[in-house]
Amino acid sequence: MDNRIQPERTWNWALLAILFIAAVLRIGFVHYANSHSERFMWPDSPRYLLVAGDIANGLGAIVSLTDRTGADPGYPLLLSWPMRIWPGDVEKVAAAARWLNVPAGLATVVFVAYLGRLLFGARTGLIGAAILAVQPIQLYYHGLVLTEVIYTTLMIGSLYVLARYMMGGAAANLFLAGIGLGIASLTRSSGLFLPLFLLPVVAYAGWRRASSGKYGAAASSVLVFGICYVCVLAPMAYRNYRIVGAPVPVRTGSGATLLEGNGPWADGGPGMEKVIWPEYPTDANEYARDQINWQTAVGYIKQDPARFARLAVNKFLRTWNVRMNVSDFRRPAYDVLAMISTIPVYVLLALGWWRHRRQVSRWYLLLAPAIYFSLLHMVFVGSARYRYPAMPAMMVLAAATFATARSAGQEAEALPAASCRPDTSETR
Repeated sequence: MDNRIQPERTWNWALLAILFIAAVLRIGFVHYANSHSERFMWPDSPRYLLVAGDIANGLGAIVSLTDRTGADPGYPLLLSWPMRIWPGDVEKVAAAARWLNVPAGLATVVFVAYLGRLLFGARTGLIGAAILAVQPIQLYYHGLVLTEVIYTTLMIGSLYVLARYMMGGAAANLFLAGIGLGIASLTRSSGLFLPLFLLPVVAYAGWRRASSGKYGAAASSVLVFGICYVCVLAPMAYRNYRIVGAPVPVRTGSGATLLEGNGPWADGGPGMEKVIWPEYPTDANEYARDQINWQTAVGYIKQDPARFARLAVNKFLRTWNVRMNVSDFRRPAYDVLAMISTIPVYVLLALGWWRHRRQVSRWYLLLAPAIYFSLLHMVFVGSARYRYPAMPAMMVLAAATFATARSAGQEAEALPAASCRPDTSETR
């Protein structure tokens, strides 16, 4: 018994030390950001604060009376509580939003530690958490009034409970994964179709857990996961249907983004200010305008498919660039900071994947967000901002480069012995 308790205590103390460092860095950076708030207000930030004010005033998650379905509701709903405390005081609400990033960011560090421990062993969990704790780009976003930090916490937490289910944990973990991803999509609708990329993992987990009727168990797992996810989105979808008379799971606005990223003005990056908008009928609602934007963007793509392909490559490169994309940040100091934040992770990621390439379900679970967001933003708009949620899971696989030679199952988080048998020889 003592041989098992001592490593557990050592691991817990090591994680606490990592969390302490992560907390000091995040608290210090948020304090700095609040002292220089004008430098940390991105173009999307006023919009979130505006919607939070509308929620606090009882108007619901609306941007304006002519745009009632154009906002992701989750993040503004969170910000509506400090908005009720300081009505109309945008600076105080923005400061509170940054402080909310601190516990969310620390929770992500914890999820990464336990996710790495579960999949590849205790050392992987601690190294992954340590990388995340000090990575400058991850730290920077804690100073912004954006969805990135909150969404990432929800997504990585969902991956962790899904991994627990895959590794033989309680069936409740599957419910939590579906619900967690649903809440994440309400926070950031660009993650709406991420669960589709996780279905192979869900199906494999159900198949693996069954002693008989494996294909039926795989289908049942997919069904339960899907129902949990859809049930979370259903109230918002119903609300939007009541407003625009069309199925809108989270919000309208994707047509505008598609037009932004594929019109004649597009260069691969964000640029709403450059868009020449089509004419809309005077009676067109939010959904109708969005559909016109979609049709216009698709028309541009059909006119020059080769240009669409070139833009897709450029968007991919922008998303995973090791340097800063924005010209205002193209300075040697910023470039060095960006490169030391990314290149080591990319190199270790490749090594970690190669070392564990036969454990397909594990590395696929970790890379699914990166694959999904890469494909999504190759179609819409590319920016280093959009890789942010995928990076913590990638850090787990990067840290797996240093996993001990022992079976991951020997160091994995303690789960019921009869139901958790990690398949270390997986080749499927």
